[in-house]
Amino acid sequence: EPGEGGAGGASGGENRRTSVLRCLSQVLLQQKEPKKAMQHIALAKDLEPHNILNDRVMILLAIAQGDYAGSLTQIRSLAEHPSFHPAHLLQICKEAVGSGQKRVARECLHKLFEHQRRTKEV
Repeated sequence: EPGEGGAGGASGGENRRTSVLRCLSQVLLQQKEPKKAMQHIALAKDLEPHNILNDRVMILLAIAQGDYAGSLTQIRSLAEHPSFHPAHLLQICKEAVGSGQKRVARECLHKLFEHQRRTKEV
């Protein structure tokens, strides 16, 4: 995943721990356990508050819960993150399309377009 190595500036132990917490959150989300998923990702966010991958999972959780406003706010914040990579938004866009949230997917594509226009990066 882009940004995995050391994002957030935490020690190696915390990186492994937060990585496991992120994975658990995503598995719980797939198993339709959003409350448990939120607990795990909230702990990861406490351990590494500036890790963009935690933010990405938070967005996926908001999408799964149908939280349109929360998704958009978090997507805009993600796009401004110093560790942002377009692959983050592509994954979120795929998840939004799969969940039938076309407006969230459209916002992701809009942010990707803005990023490409600013940086000439695809």
